[in-house]
Amino acid sequence: MKFIFTSALIALFAVSTFSQTPTVLTRSATAVSTGPACNASSPVYATLQGIVNANGTTCSVSFEYGNTASYGNTITVGTVTGSTDNVVSTPVSISSIYGLPRREINYRLVVTNANGTFYGRNYIAVPFDPTRRIAIWATCSDSPTMANYDLINCDPSLDVTLYYNAGGGYTGNVIIGSYQTQQIFVPKGSVTAFSYENCMFNQTVTNDQLCSETQTPDKKIQVFTLGALSSNQSQLYKIENRNTYPVTVNALIVADTYTHTIPANSAAFVVAGGKWDMQIDYNGVQFAIASASNFVYEESTWLDVTDVSSTSTTATFELYNRDIAPHTYVMRNAAGNEFAYTVPANQSYIVTLPKEVWDVLISVYDIYPLQFNSSGSGRLPFDETFGDPAYAINGKLKLATATPAAIVPLIPGITSLVASSPTAITANGTINCNSAQNETLDYYFIYGSDPNNLNQSTTSQQITILSTQDATVSATVSGLTPESVYYFKLVAGTNQSAMKSILLSSLLNTHLKMCLRAGMNVTTSGSSVSCWGDVSGNANNANQSIITKQPVLVENVINGHSVIRFDGTTSTLNLPSSVALGIYNNPYEMFMVAKSSSSNVQFLISGAATEQYEYHLNGSSGARYIPITSVFLDKGNIGEYTDGNAHIFGARASASGGAVRVDRTDGNSSSNNLLSANAGNLFLGIRSDGSYYFNGDIAEVLIYNTVLTPQQRDSVELYLYNRYFTKTITASVNPANSGIVSGTGNCPTDSIVKLIATPNTGYTFVNWTENGTEVSTNATYTFTATANRTLVANFTLNSYPIAASVIPANSGT
Repeated sequence: MKFIFTSALIALFAVSTFSQTPTVLTRSATAVSTGPACNASSPVYATLQGIVNANGTTCSVSFEYGNTASYGNTITVGTVTGSTDNVVSTPVSISSIYGLPRREINYRLVVTNANGTFYGRNYIAVPFDPTRRIAIWATCSDSPTMANYDLINCDPSLDVTLYYNAGGGYTGNVIIGSYQTQQIFVPKGSVTAFSYENCMFNQTVTNDQLCSETQTPDKKIQVFTLGALSSNQSQLYKIENRNTYPVTVNALIVADTYTHTIPANSAAFVVAGGKWDMQIDYNGVQFAIASASNFVYEESTWLDVTDVSSTSTTATFELYNRDIAPHTYVMRNAAGNEFAYTVPANQSYIVTLPKEVWDVLISVYDIYPLQFNSSGSGRLPFDETFGDPAYAINGKLKLATATPAAIVPLIPGITSLVASSPTAITANGTINCNSAQNETLDYYFIYGSDPNNLNQSTTSQQITILSTQDATVSATVSGLTPESVYYFKLVAGTNQSAMKSILLSSLLNTHLKMCLRAGMNVTTSGSSVSCWGDVSGNANNANQSIITKQPVLVENVINGHSVIRFDGTTSTLNLPSSVALGIYNNPYEMFMVAKSSSSNVQFLISGAATEQYEYHLNGSSGARYIPITSVFLDKGNIGEYTDGNAHIFGARASASGGAVRVDRTDGNSSSNNLLSANAGNLFLGIRSDGSYYFNGDIAEVLIYNTVLTPQQRDSVELYLYNRYFTKTITASVNPANSGIVSGTGNCPTDSIVKLIATPNTGYTFVNWTENGTEVSTNATYTFTATANRTLVANFTLNSYPIAASVIPANSGT
């Protein structure tokens, strides 16, 4: 295997020889801190660091920073001149965005001079979780009733206050100084929960053994939460075995059990595949629980993997180490071949390997290892990583995946699906060009009403795609069934696009950016909803990957239709960004069919920041729409729309004003500019700061990226009204032309329906039947509209007696 070592210092010297090009190096932030771990929206504070050499020019220096590598914020540092290295820094803070899996600051150094703008690498500032250095020992006691815990603070400079709760009134707090130990006493047979800054991080069972007894191995085993991996919410835990012999333990994470033998006086690591707690047992007896953390495992942010180039047989990657210490990374392919590279601090390797996908692994270590005093006593050597096989590989932790840079194939994509008539759909797509050459291939769309069986296709057509321009294609399919969802893919050569879906209905689809309908295109495990699929044809899906936050699908709730049920405490769905929905700085109108019986303030929808795209129930009014900061549009009284009945909630915003709307009637309006410049993701069932969960059912959500005309608005609301608030009554006559019926059509659910059967001349009414069963013998049939019904009025042809005689008698027959 070929690799090339590149030194940042050598690179800095080489770049400095070009007098017009500044040297720009982002460096590790200092003073990184945050609020309590259990408050996911706590701000993160840091002092960003970098090095700039202007190389004889005058440079303006700033940092870009944000919750993700998309940044979104800029802070100016000042001006740098001359030809020497200058350390630049600035303090920043940023609030965490609800729904993001990490609490961190992504940042990079930005330098501008007369020749352009130059960027440093992306770095990540991660706050430290003090609980990584708190040891909890369930020690023996000779008391027949009371147990001891030794609480050890292994931090070299931080005093901590721990809260404990063993139940039965045994609660309190204890202040532990640096490298100090405090002892607490609780009843034997208890499970004690420990919290730091009001956030529980550990639960440990008491040691009920007497000190004269031989202590079982679990009494010298401790568990710690190291944090979440930077790439997702998967958690990393540490188990310390301070016995003088190996001990086998079971780590229980959700439904999975991982068994591992930890060597004597060693620490092993466990990785969970999500934001889940870890329980530990010995010989089937559980003795401790480590809680999942909102903090990031700092060590997982240090590696930056870049695919540099590829040939038909090889792939070249750059491994960049952001840390201030060297690290060894292991590249492993599917066959299990491994190659290790030690990368110095703030430097990189250029590695060329066979053209395959490579997992990038590291032997886990703890940069905050447990030690009981400043001399380092108490440190343990580190054993393997085990747990979720997607992340624990061959005893190491997977930090990233190195995927070869591919030669761009001709990849098809569906740009839109349009209901061109009540029974036809037009599919539009693109096929990207190959910049190397023109290519000729066949393309066609496959489609169907079952996403797992797209068994129909359009006619295959041939197209030549120029190397300089992507190709646009389209096809229309007809003869489809109204009020059904259809799924489409575009096939170009041997490649298929991602699938998109559309609801074929009479609903207005012009400017429709999102249509969520419960019972259609919903992905569930059991009844828990992980994806509520958009059926507008734009794939603007609502998602929730965290199992504990998933709402549930419930059938036959609103007028016989399904709903997505939110529990008012944890369940929520993440929507696409306002940019993807086409409503960023753009007019829009939204409709939601929902119901609730809760008197709480609760949010149906919200933007990425408070007072942006918000619609909530109760509070100061029955319904309140907050399109932008400090604009409150109200309708109705508190509790008026949380009466247990379904309602149609609407709102619109434009540069010239907007209004809140409930049940087809406007509330308060505004004539000001109500367009929002917030570009983040939207949420269903919660406010962006993690408060005001929705407690109720949502059946449908529509978002248009325009304000509808009054006629269009009426048509959308009439469509929703007929679907969710009416029943359809149809009737026919038998035999044909034997009579007429009146009283059919759509009527409000639970209203009284009166059908009247009137015979034509020569016929008599017999009865009303439904599916062949007689339901009434009265020509006027009255009933309550609790369901859609199809009835038949049956008539019979009248008969008349006819008599005749002959005159004179016996003259004939």
